[in-house]
Amino acid sequence: MSEMKMTGERFLPEMEDAELELEHMERYYAASRFTEGKIVLDAASGEGYGCYLLARKARKVIGIDLDAEAVAHAKEKYADADNLVFVQSSVDKMDMIQDHSIDVVTSFETIEHVSEAAQRAFISEIYRVLRQDGILIMSSPNKKEYSDRYHFQNPFHMHELYVDEFISLLKETFEHIRLYQQYLEVVSLIDQEGVDVEKVLYRKDSSRYEPKGKYVIALAGNAELPEKTLSMVNLHLREEYLPLLENLHRQRALTENACNEKKAAEQEYKVHIEQLKQEHKRHVLELEGELTRRADELEHRMDVINRVQEEISILNNEWKLCREELDRRAAELEHRMQVINELEAYIGRSNTQKIKDYLSKRIKHKK
Repeated sequence: MSEMKMTGERFLPEMEDAELELEHMERYYAASRFTEGKIVLDAASGEGYGCYLLARKARKVIGIDLDAEAVAHAKEKYADADNLVFVQSSVDKMDMIQDHSIDVVTSFETIEHVSEAAQRAFISEIYRVLRQDGILIMSSPNKKEYSDRYHFQNPFHMHELYVDEFISLLKETFEHIRLYQQYLEVVSLIDQEGVDVEKVLYRKDSSRYEPKGKYVIALAGNAELPEKTLSMVNLHLREEYLPLLENLHRQRALTENACNEKKAAEQEYKVHIEQLKQEHKRHVLELEGELTRRADELEHRMDVINRVQEEISILNNEWKLCREELDRRAAELEHRMQVINELEAYIGRSNTQKIKDYLSKRIKHKK
Protein backbone atom coordinates (compact mmCIF):
# COMPACT_ATOMS: atom_id res chain seq x y z
CA MET A 1 0.00 0.00 0.00
CA SER A 2 1.42 3.39 -1.03
CA GLU A 3 1.94 6.05 1.62
CA MET A 4 0.20 9.39 1.22
CA LYS A 5 2.38 12.48 0.99
CA MET A 6 2.32 14.83 3.97
CA THR A 7 1.48 18.13 2.30
CA GLY A 8 0.28 19.89 5.44
CA GLU A 9 -3.22 20.20 3.95
CA ARG A 10 -4.77 17.20 5.71
CA PHE A 11 -4.27 15.15 8.87
CA LEU A 12 -2.76 11.67 8.50
CA PRO A 13 -2.85 9.11 11.33
CA GLU A 14 0.87 8.48 11.05
CA MET A 15 1.69 12.13 11.74
CA GLU A 16 3.42 12.61 15.11
CA ASP A 17 1.36 15.61 16.16
CA ALA A 18 -0.67 14.97 19.31
CA GLU A 19 -2.55 18.28 19.05
CA LEU A 20 -3.71 17.66 15.48
CA GLU A 21 -4.61 14.07 16.37
CA LEU A 22 -6.77 15.24 19.26
CA GLU A 23 -8.50 17.92 17.20
CA HIS A 24 -9.30 15.67 14.25
CA MET A 25 -10.07 12.36 15.99
CA GLU A 26 -12.27 14.02 18.62
CA ARG A 27 -14.62 15.32 15.94
CA TYR A 28 -15.21 11.85 14.52
CA TYR A 29 -15.57 10.27 17.96
CA ALA A 30 -18.18 12.91 18.84
CA ALA A 31 -19.97 12.48 15.51
CA SER A 32 -20.11 8.69 15.94
CA ARG A 33 -22.74 9.21 18.67
CA PHE A 34 -25.16 10.23 15.90
CA THR A 35 -24.28 7.61 13.28
CA GLU A 36 -25.23 4.28 14.82
CA GLY A 37 -27.27 2.33 12.27
CA LYS A 38 -27.28 5.34 9.91
CA ILE A 39 -26.22 5.96 6.33
CA VAL A 40 -23.42 8.50 6.57
CA LEU A 41 -21.74 10.72 4.00
CA ASP A 42 -18.31 12.14 4.94
CA ALA A 43 -17.53 15.06 2.62
CA ALA A 44 -13.79 15.48 1.94
CA SER A 45 -12.85 12.19 3.60
CA GLY A 46 -9.12 12.56 2.87
CA GLU A 47 -7.04 9.62 4.05
CA GLY A 48 -10.19 7.79 5.20
CA TYR A 49 -9.44 7.31 8.93
CA GLY A 50 -12.63 9.22 9.93
CA CYS A 51 -14.89 7.14 7.70
CA TYR A 52 -13.33 3.99 9.09
CA LEU A 53 -14.06 5.15 12.63
CA LEU A 54 -17.67 6.04 11.80
CA ALA A 55 -18.16 2.69 10.02
CA ARG A 56 -17.80 0.86 13.36
CA LYS A 57 -21.35 1.95 14.29
CA ALA A 58 -22.93 3.17 11.03
CA ARG A 59 -24.89 0.99 8.66
CA LYS A 60 -23.02 2.46 5.71
CA VAL A 61 -20.43 5.21 5.23
CA ILE A 62 -19.68 6.93 1.93
CA GLY A 63 -16.50 8.96 1.79
CA ILE A 64 -16.03 11.44 -1.05
CA ASP A 65 -12.87 13.37 -1.86
CA LEU A 66 -11.64 15.34 -4.86
CA ASP A 67 -8.15 13.86 -4.67
CA ALA A 68 -7.94 10.62 -6.69
CA GLU A 69 -4.78 9.57 -4.82
CA ALA A 70 -6.53 9.94 -1.45
CA VAL A 71 -9.54 7.91 -2.67
CA ALA A 72 -7.33 5.09 -4.02
CA HIS A 73 -5.31 5.05 -0.79
CA ALA A 74 -8.43 4.88 1.41
CA LYS A 75 -9.96 2.07 -0.67
CA GLU A 76 -6.81 0.00 -0.25
CA LYS A 77 -6.09 0.80 3.40
CA TYR A 78 -9.63 0.29 4.73
CA ALA A 79 -10.75 -2.52 2.43
CA ASP A 80 -11.66 -4.72 5.43
CA ALA A 81 -14.74 -2.56 6.20
CA ASP A 82 -17.52 -3.93 3.97
CA ASN A 83 -19.89 -1.06 4.87
CA LEU A 84 -17.43 1.60 3.71
CA VAL A 85 -17.28 3.12 0.19
CA PHE A 86 -14.94 5.79 -1.17
CA VAL A 87 -15.82 7.87 -4.24
CA GLN A 88 -13.97 10.66 -6.08
CA SER A 89 -16.12 13.79 -6.20
CA SER A 90 -16.13 17.50 -5.48
CA VAL A 91 -18.22 18.63 -2.51
CA ASP A 92 -20.22 21.20 -4.49
CA LYS A 93 -21.45 18.68 -7.08
CA MET A 94 -22.17 15.23 -5.59
CA ASP A 95 -24.14 13.82 -8.53
CA MET A 96 -23.51 10.17 -7.57
CA ILE A 97 -25.49 10.61 -4.30
CA GLN A 98 -29.26 10.24 -4.65
CA ASP A 99 -31.67 12.86 -3.32
CA HIS A 100 -32.67 12.44 0.34
CA SER A 101 -30.69 9.22 0.75
CA ILE A 102 -28.35 10.20 3.61
CA ASP A 103 -29.09 10.26 7.35
CA VAL A 104 -25.97 12.09 8.52
CA VAL A 105 -23.50 14.26 6.62
CA THR A 106 -20.16 14.93 8.30
CA SER A 107 -17.68 17.48 6.98
CA PHE A 108 -14.72 18.54 9.08
CA GLU A 109 -12.31 21.32 8.06
CA THR A 110 -13.58 21.36 4.49
CA ILE A 111 -15.71 24.41 3.88
CA GLU A 112 -12.80 26.86 4.23
CA HIS A 113 -10.96 25.10 1.38
CA VAL A 114 -13.44 26.22 -1.30
CA SER A 115 -14.59 29.60 -2.60
CA GLU A 116 -17.59 31.49 -1.23
CA ALA A 117 -19.69 30.46 -4.24
CA ALA A 118 -18.65 26.81 -3.83
CA GLN A 119 -19.55 26.99 -0.13
CA ARG A 120 -23.15 27.87 -0.96
CA ALA A 121 -23.27 25.13 -3.61
CA PHE A 122 -21.84 22.70 -1.04
CA ILE A 123 -24.54 23.51 1.52
CA SER A 124 -27.18 23.20 -1.20
CA GLU A 125 -25.89 19.74 -2.14
CA ILE A 126 -25.94 18.66 1.51
CA TYR A 127 -29.58 19.74 1.77
CA ARG A 128 -30.38 17.77 -1.40
CA VAL A 129 -28.87 14.47 -0.24
CA LEU A 130 -30.11 14.61 3.38
CA ARG A 131 -33.33 12.98 4.42
CA GLN A 132 -36.01 15.22 5.88
CA ASP A 133 -34.93 14.33 9.42
CA GLY A 134 -31.25 14.09 8.51
CA ILE A 135 -28.54 16.12 10.26
CA LEU A 136 -25.34 17.85 9.23
CA ILE A 137 -22.27 17.87 11.49
CA MET A 138 -19.82 20.40 10.09
CA SER A 139 -16.73 22.13 11.50
CA SER A 140 -15.08 25.35 10.39
CA PRO A 141 -12.09 27.32 11.68
CA ASN A 142 -13.14 30.37 13.66
CA LYS A 143 -11.33 33.02 11.61
CA LYS A 144 -11.04 35.37 14.59
CA GLU A 145 -9.27 32.76 16.76
CA TYR A 146 -7.58 30.70 14.02
CA SER A 147 -6.13 33.46 11.82
CA ASP A 148 -6.68 37.00 13.14
CA ARG A 149 -5.50 36.37 16.69
CA TYR A 150 -2.10 35.03 15.61
CA HIS A 151 -1.78 36.94 12.31
CA PHE A 152 -1.70 33.56 10.58
CA GLN A 153 -2.63 32.73 7.01
CA ASN A 154 -3.15 29.13 5.96
CA PRO A 155 -2.13 28.84 2.28
CA PHE A 156 -4.65 26.01 1.72
CA HIS A 157 -7.67 28.03 2.88
CA MET A 158 -9.64 29.91 0.23
CA HIS A 159 -12.43 31.51 2.25
CA GLU A 160 -12.43 31.34 6.06
CA LEU A 161 -15.53 32.33 8.01
CA TYR A 162 -16.19 34.23 11.20
CA VAL A 163 -18.68 32.52 13.52
CA ASP A 164 -21.55 34.81 12.56
CA GLU A 165 -20.81 34.24 8.86
CA PHE A 166 -20.79 30.46 9.40
CA ILE A 167 -24.14 30.62 11.20
CA SER A 168 -25.64 32.89 8.52
CA LEU A 169 -24.54 30.50 5.77
CA LEU A 170 -26.18 27.52 7.51
CA LYS A 171 -29.35 29.48 8.30
CA GLU A 172 -29.93 30.06 4.60
CA THR A 173 -30.73 26.34 4.34
CA PHE A 174 -31.30 24.81 7.79
CA GLU A 175 -33.97 25.72 10.33
CA HIS A 176 -32.29 24.28 13.44
CA ILE A 177 -28.65 24.93 14.36
CA ARG A 178 -26.69 24.06 17.49
CA LEU A 179 -23.16 25.43 17.78
CA TYR A 180 -20.19 23.96 19.66
CA GLN A 181 -16.73 25.34 20.38
CA GLN A 182 -13.67 23.12 19.98
CA TYR A 183 -10.54 24.11 21.87
CA LEU A 184 -7.65 22.69 23.89
CA GLU A 185 -7.59 23.28 27.62
CA VAL A 186 -5.62 22.33 30.73
CA VAL A 187 -7.33 19.42 32.51
CA SER A 188 -7.17 18.26 36.11
CA LEU A 189 -8.15 14.59 36.04
CA ILE A 190 -9.47 12.34 38.84
CA ASP A 191 -9.36 8.93 37.19
CA GLN A 192 -10.10 5.31 37.99
CA GLU A 193 -8.51 2.35 36.34
CA GLY A 194 -10.81 0.63 33.89
CA VAL A 195 -13.22 3.54 33.45
CA ASP A 196 -13.91 4.45 29.81
CA VAL A 197 -12.82 7.96 28.87
CA GLU A 198 -16.26 8.62 27.35
CA LYS A 199 -17.79 8.19 30.83
CA VAL A 200 -15.54 10.79 32.45
CA LEU A 201 -17.52 13.82 33.58
CA TYR A 202 -16.14 17.34 33.48
CA ARG A 203 -17.31 20.58 35.01
CA LYS A 204 -16.74 24.20 34.14
CA ASP A 205 -18.01 27.43 35.65
CA SER A 206 -19.78 29.02 32.67
CA SER A 207 -20.38 32.23 34.61
CA ARG A 208 -16.61 32.84 34.81
CA TYR A 209 -15.32 30.98 31.77
CA GLU A 210 -16.43 31.59 28.20
CA PRO A 211 -14.35 29.47 25.80
CA LYS A 212 -13.30 30.89 22.46
CA GLY A 213 -12.94 27.92 20.16
CA LYS A 214 -10.24 27.74 17.54
CA TYR A 215 -12.84 25.72 15.60
CA VAL A 216 -16.63 25.79 15.65
CA ILE A 217 -18.77 22.71 14.98
CA ALA A 218 -22.37 23.05 13.91
CA LEU A 219 -25.12 20.48 14.28
CA ALA A 220 -27.79 21.48 11.74
CA GLY A 221 -31.02 20.10 10.30
CA ASN A 222 -34.57 20.94 9.28
CA ALA A 223 -36.14 18.63 11.87
CA GLU A 224 -35.74 18.91 15.64
CA LEU A 225 -32.15 18.09 16.51
CA PRO A 226 -31.41 15.01 18.65
CA GLU A 227 -30.98 15.51 22.39
CA LYS A 228 -27.53 13.95 22.20
CA THR A 229 -24.59 16.32 22.48
CA LEU A 230 -21.28 16.51 20.68
CA SER A 231 -19.54 17.71 23.84
CA MET A 232 -16.72 15.43 24.95
CA VAL A 233 -13.20 15.40 26.35
CA ASN A 234 -10.13 13.66 24.95
CA LEU A 235 -6.92 13.47 26.97
CA HIS A 236 -3.24 13.36 26.15
CA LEU A 237 -1.34 10.38 27.49
CA ARG A 238 1.09 11.31 30.27
CA GLU A 239 3.96 9.91 28.17
CA GLU A 240 3.15 12.57 25.58
CA TYR A 241 2.01 15.40 27.82
CA LEU A 242 4.68 15.43 30.54
CA PRO A 243 7.69 15.65 28.17
CA LEU A 244 5.82 18.38 26.33
CA LEU A 245 5.21 20.19 29.61
CA GLU A 246 8.86 19.78 30.65
CA ASN A 247 9.97 21.13 27.30
CA LEU A 248 7.55 24.02 27.77
CA HIS A 249 9.13 24.80 31.15
CA ARG A 250 12.62 24.64 29.62
CA GLN A 251 11.59 26.94 26.83
CA ARG A 252 9.94 29.28 29.33
CA ALA A 253 13.16 29.37 31.41
CA LEU A 254 15.21 30.05 28.28
CA THR A 255 12.75 32.76 27.30
CA GLU A 256 12.92 34.32 30.77
CA ASN A 257 16.74 34.26 30.66
CA ALA A 258 16.69 35.79 27.22
CA CYS A 259 14.24 38.44 28.46
CA ASN A 260 16.43 39.19 31.47
CA GLU A 261 19.50 39.45 29.25
CA LYS A 262 17.54 41.70 26.93
CA LYS A 263 16.43 43.89 29.84
CA ALA A 264 20.02 44.11 31.13
CA ALA A 265 21.23 44.97 27.64
CA GLU A 266 18.47 47.57 27.32
CA GLN A 267 19.44 49.09 30.69
CA GLU A 268 23.10 49.18 29.68
CA TYR A 269 22.07 50.69 26.39
CA LYS A 270 19.99 53.33 28.18
CA VAL A 271 22.96 54.22 30.43
CA HIS A 272 25.23 54.43 27.41
CA ILE A 273 22.68 56.57 25.57
CA GLU A 274 22.42 58.88 28.60
CA GLN A 275 26.20 59.20 28.72
CA LEU A 276 26.26 59.98 25.03
CA LYS A 277 23.51 62.56 25.54
CA GLN A 278 25.47 64.26 28.35
CA GLU A 279 28.67 64.19 26.29
CA HIS A 280 26.77 65.54 23.32
CA LYS A 281 25.28 68.29 25.48
CA ARG A 282 28.74 69.21 26.76
CA HIS A 283 30.14 69.30 23.23
CA VAL A 284 27.21 71.44 22.12
CA LEU A 285 27.83 73.92 24.95
CA GLU A 286 31.54 74.03 24.09
CA LEU A 287 30.77 74.56 20.45
CA GLU A 288 28.22 77.24 21.25
CA GLY A 289 30.82 79.04 23.42
CA GLU A 290 33.46 78.78 20.72
CA LEU A 291 30.99 79.96 18.09
CA THR A 292 30.03 82.93 20.29
CA ARG A 293 33.71 83.83 20.82
CA ARG A 294 34.45 83.57 17.13
CA ALA A 295 31.35 85.56 16.28
CA ASP A 296 32.48 88.34 18.65
CA GLU A 297 35.99 88.26 17.18
CA LEU A 298 34.58 88.35 13.67
CA GLU A 299 32.36 91.28 14.59
CA HIS A 300 35.41 93.11 16.01
CA ARG A 301 37.43 92.43 12.88
CA MET A 302 34.58 93.62 10.72
CA ASP A 303 34.50 96.85 12.72
CA VAL A 304 38.25 97.28 12.13
CA ILE A 305 37.85 96.52 8.44
CA ASN A 306 35.02 99.04 8.18
CA ARG A 307 37.13 101.72 9.91
CA VAL A 308 40.12 100.98 7.67
CA GLN A 309 37.88 101.13 4.62
CA GLU A 310 36.56 104.51 5.76
CA GLU A 311 40.16 105.77 6.29
CA ILE A 312 41.19 104.44 2.88
CA SER A 313 38.22 106.19 1.34
CA ILE A 314 39.24 109.46 3.03
CA LEU A 315 42.88 109.03 1.92
CA ASN A 316 41.71 108.26 -1.60
CA ASN A 317 39.71 111.48 -1.62
CA GLU A 318 42.68 113.47 -0.24
CA TRP A 319 45.03 111.87 -2.73
CA LYS A 320 42.61 112.76 -5.53
CA LEU A 321 42.57 116.38 -4.36
CA CYS A 322 46.39 116.43 -4.07
CA ARG A 323 46.70 114.97 -7.52
CA GLU A 324 44.38 117.58 -8.93
CA GLU A 325 46.39 120.31 -7.13
CA LEU A 326 49.67 118.89 -8.46
CA ASP A 327 48.21 118.71 -11.96
CA ARG A 328 47.09 122.36 -11.65
CA ARG A 329 50.50 123.47 -10.35
CA ALA A 330 52.32 121.44 -13.00
CA ALA A 331 50.23 123.14 -15.68
CA GLU A 332 50.94 126.56 -14.09
CA LEU A 333 54.67 125.78 -13.87
CA GLU A 334 54.74 124.68 -17.45
CA HIS A 335 53.03 127.93 -18.42
CA ARG A 336 55.56 129.98 -16.41
CA MET A 337 58.50 128.08 -17.93
CA GLN A 338 57.16 128.90 -21.33
CA VAL A 339 56.99 132.59 -20.43
CA ILE A 340 60.53 132.47 -18.98
CA ASN A 341 61.83 130.82 -22.09
CA GLU A 342 60.18 133.43 -24.23
CA LEU A 343 61.63 136.23 -22.03
CA GLU A 344 65.08 134.66 -22.11
CA ALA A 345 64.87 134.43 -25.85
CA TYR A 346 63.77 138.06 -26.07
CA ILE A 347 66.48 139.25 -23.67
CA GLY A 348 69.10 137.31 -25.58
CA ARG A 349 68.16 139.00 -28.82
CA SER A 350 68.13 142.42 -27.24
CA ASN A 351 71.62 142.08 -25.73
CA THR A 352 73.11 140.91 -29.01
CA GLN A 353 71.83 144.00 -30.82
CA LYS A 354 73.14 146.26 -28.10
CA ILE A 355 76.60 144.72 -28.33
CA LYS A 356 76.58 145.07 -32.08
CA ASP A 357 75.61 148.74 -31.75
CA TYR A 358 78.35 149.37 -29.13
CA LEU A 359 81.04 147.72 -31.22
CA SER A 360 79.91 149.67 -34.23
CA LYS A 361 80.29 152.92 -32.33
CA ARG A 362 83.80 152.10 -31.09
CA ILE A 363 84.99 151.26 -34.51
CA LYS A 364 83.78 154.53 -35.88
CA HIS A 365 85.42 156.44 -32.99
CA LYS A 366 88.82 154.90 -33.61
CA LYS A 367 88.72 155.93 -37.16
